[in-house]
Amino acid sequence: MLGNSPAAMYGKSLIDPFTCSCCIPDGSTGTGCFSTKNVVQLFTGTGGTCNAFVLNLNPNAEFYADTGSTAATPTFPSATNWTQSAAITTVDNLYGEYRPVSGGFRATYFGPTISDGGTILVGQIDGGLSANTLNGNIITNVARQAQFYKIIPLRNGCEITWRPESQEDVESWSSVINNTKPLGTPLGDPFLFCIVYGAASAQATLTIEYVVNYEGQFSNNTYYPGGISQSGTKVLAEPGWYEKSKNLANSVESILSYVPSVVDAGMKGYQGDYLGALSSLANGLAAPGSMGVVSGGGNGHSTRGWG
Repeated sequence: MLGNSPAAMYGKSLIDPFTCSCCIPDGSTGTGCFSTKNVVQLFTGTGGTCNAFVLNLNPNAEFYADTGSTAATPTFPSATNWTQSAAITTVDNLYGEYRPVSGGFRATYFGPTISDGGTILVGQIDGGLSANTLNGNIITNVARQAQFYKIIPLRNGCEITWRPESQEDVESWSSVINNTKPLGTPLGDPFLFCIVYGAASAQATLTIEYVVNYEGQFSNNTYYPGGISQSGTKVLAEPGWYEKSKNLANSVESILSYVPSVVDAGMKGYQGDYLGALSSLANGLAAPGSMGVVSGGGNGHSTRGWG
C-alpha cells in the first residue's frame, strides 16, 4: 500500500491538483513547491459559435484563451503568444529552474439556460505539437490529434487534470526566463485543451478556473523557507516513485463532466422519481435548491443528499 508515502502524495496531486501539491519524490534538494492559479471567462463574438482554452504547465506560457471570436472553429494564430503566469516576475526572482508537478482546470457554464446548446471537446495534446495545430480545426480533426478526450454538453461543463506522458516530463528541469512563447512553437510537455463548438452567438459560455503546481530550484537564497537550518536537509528519494504515482493516477478518470445531469444523479444513488423529485430545468440539470432533499420513493419519507 502507498499510504501517505511521497509517491502517494504525488499521485494524489495528479488526481486532484486543486487541493494537493507536493514536490517530485526523487530526492532533489534546494527546491520548493509553488502554485499558480487564475480564472478566465470565455465568450462567443457576434456571429461566432466557437471559443477555446488551452493550459500548459509552463510559467512562461501558461494558457491562452480564444474568446470573442466570430468563427465557427478555434483561432490559435501561430505568431500570437501564450499568456504568461501573472506571477512570472515573482517566479523568475525566486527560482532559477522549474519543473511541472500537476495541473488542471474546471470549466463551468455561466450563460443563459434558454440558449445553452453546444458541445465541449476536452482533452490532452501531445507535447510535440503546438497549440497552433488546433487552429481552424473541426471537432473530428481535433479529436484525432488528442491523446485522450471526451465530448460533453456545454451546459454540463467539464474538469480535466494533466497527465505526464513519461517520467521525463516531470523530472527534467527547465530554465525560468521571463519571455513569451508563440502558439506556433511546440513546448515539449503535453497540454490541456477545451473547445466549445456550436454555442449561441455573442454570449457567455464558460468560466474556467485553473491551477498549476510546480517545483522550483531556489536561485535567491535571501529568502529560504524553513530557515537556514533546512539548507542541509536531505530528502530521501523513493524508488519507483514514478511508476507508483502514475499507476495511482491512472486508476482515476482524468476527464469529468463538472455538473451531473439528472440521469447521472439517479445512477449515483438518488431514490424515487428523479425528474419529479429533483425538479428539472428542462435542460438536463436539476433545479438549484432541489439537490438536498429528494423523494423517498413513495414511502412518505425523504432522503437528504446522495442516497
